[in-house]
This record gives sequence, C-alpha cells and structure tokens, in this order.
Amino acid sequence: ILRDRRFLAHALAGALPMCGLFAYLVGSPLVLMEIHGLGPGAYGVAFGANAVGLIAMSQVTARLVRHAAPARLLLFALAACAATGLAVPLAVAIGGLWPLLAALFLYLATLGAVLPLASALAMAPLGRVAGSGSAVIGTLQFSGGAIIGVGLGAIGGGAWPMAVLVAAAGCAGLVAHLRLRRGA
Repeated sequence: ILRDRRFLAHALAGALPMCGLFAYLVGSPLVLMEIHGLGPGAYGVAFGANAVGLIAMSQVTARLVRHAAPARLLLFALAACAATGLAVPLAVAIGGLWPLLAALFLYLATLGAVLPLASALAMAPLGRVAGSGSAVIGTLQFSGGAIIGVGLGAIGGGAWPMAVLVAAAGCAGLVAHLRLRRGA
C-alpha cells in the first residue's frame, strides 16, 4: 500500500495537516488559558467552537462533492489549510486573543474538508485492501500527532512553537500532496 504514490499522496495530505490539530490540542491550553487568560469555561467555548467549525465544514464538503470533483476539492482545501495555517503565526505576531482564535478556527475548519476528502481519495482505488489502507492512514495520522505532541511538550509549548507547528503542518500537507501526486 505504501508503494502506491497516489495512496501516499492522499494519505499524507490528511496526515500532515492533522499534525497541526495535535499541535493545537497539546498547545492550546497553555496558550489560551495561561498566556491569554481564558478561564476553563471560556476555553471550553473556544474549543467547542473549533469543533463546530470542523464539523460544519465536513458537512459542507459532503454537499460539495456532489457538484465538484473530490480531487479538485482536496487541492483547494489543502491550499486553504496551508493559508490558514500560515495565519496562525501571523496572529501570534499581531498579538491578542481574537486574531489567534480566528486563525485557529479557520485552520481547524479546513480540516473538516481535508481529512474526509484525503481519506476517501486514498482508499478509493484500494478495493479489497481498503481496510488495510484505512489502518495505514490512521497510523500515519496518530503517529504524526504523537511525535508533534511529544515534541511540543518537550520544548515547553508556548504560542510560537504551537503556531509554527500548525503552519508547518498545513503547508507540509499541500507540498507532500503536490510532489507525490506529480509522480503518480
């Protein structure tokens, strides 16, 4: 399965941006609660709003695939993911809570399009081994997330490390997809 460049292009298109999700999961309590002073209730609202954004975008994407090619939608979603990922360090540079919350919301919402599209496109040609393909996708996503989580924890977290990892994850998904797809 890993020798199939089309599979790998789509699998990494989902796994790498998901590393940004893990950077957010590990880094946001420190950044939002300790640095920006959100209380537990406000943090829960911010966390829940991001979840709503991700879910809403996945529902929009489910409707969009009826009218546009999934491969084209994935490319657009990856570009949006990279752009919104880059907005996170920009928001940290600007300073203040609201720019950061907006950038994180937009990045996480794009994952609602990237993750299902990438998974569906990766598994589509696998036929009888689609279950194995799904397992490989999950392994890539959670292994990457574990590495990001441990790495962010080891360096002590903070707004800049979290922001840079989110941006790198979003951009890496787009770059990996474009490079591997070209060779497929």
